[in-house]
This record gives sequence, C-alpha cells and structure tokens, in this order.
Amino acid sequence: MPESKAEILYLFRSNQFQRAINEWHVNNNSPDANITVAWTYTEFVAILSANPYDNKRPQLPSNFYLHLLKLPGSVLRCLPGALLAEAAGQVDGFLEHYAIDRPNPVLLYMEIIEGEAYWVAFHGPDRFFYSGRSLDDNSSAEL
Repeated sequence: MPESKAEILYLFRSNQFQRAINEWHVNNNSPDANITVAWTYTEFVAILSANPYDNKRPQLPSNFYLHLLKLPGSVLRCLPGALLAEAAGQVDGFLEHYAIDRPNPVLLYMEIIEGEAYWVAFHGPDRFFYSGRSLDDNSSAEL
C-alpha cells in the first residue's frame, strides 16, 4: 500500500494510469471507449490494497502494468509487492524490462521487527534478495 495519501493521489491523478485504462477500452472495443474513465479515489485505493487473489477485486487491464513501469521509482516502491508480483505474472518480460530500465533492486516489502529490518526486493527475472541474501527461484528459504 502506498505510504501516504499524497502518493496514492499522485497515482490516481497520473495521466499514465488514465491512459492505460482508456487504451484498454479502445483496444477491446468497449462501449466505454470514448468515455474518460474516472474511478473514485476509494475504488482506486481498494484496487491497490486488495489481495490480488481475491476474485472480488476488480481486474486491471494488462497494459496498466506496462504503464506502471513509467512511474517514478519512488512511487513504484510504495506499491504493494503483491501488485508488482501480479504485474510480473500478467506481462511477459515484465521483470526483464524492469531490470533493464531500472538496474537497482526494487523494494517489494519491508517490515521492522524489534529494530531489525526484514525486506524483500527483486532485481531481474527470478532473482530475489531477502534481507541482503540473494535467492533464486530454486531456493527453499521462506520469505
């Protein structure tokens, strides 16, 4: 979940977000193709914060995930890790594209427990880092 209301509002008002939604309607011959789609702030926050495995959550068009790549890294890092993981599952080459455009690892999750930081980040396809240790997709370590 984005850390502040300002960061959510940035995403909500982002031309890239609106463009992704509108392009989806055009490309899918939707009856709403000529309508500017305006989701409410509450709906947008619900989509970003909902469990991606909840089948009641609205589905995002695949090009929305591609547009995520154009957002500033500081905003992207505030998105839920589940949303980025979902993007990787929805868009072929998402992780490769992300690794090329942004060579620094992207923080997916961080939690501070008794003053100790535990974090997960990814850097390129099938390459994750957990609290400083590199994990590949064959690792048995629990995240």
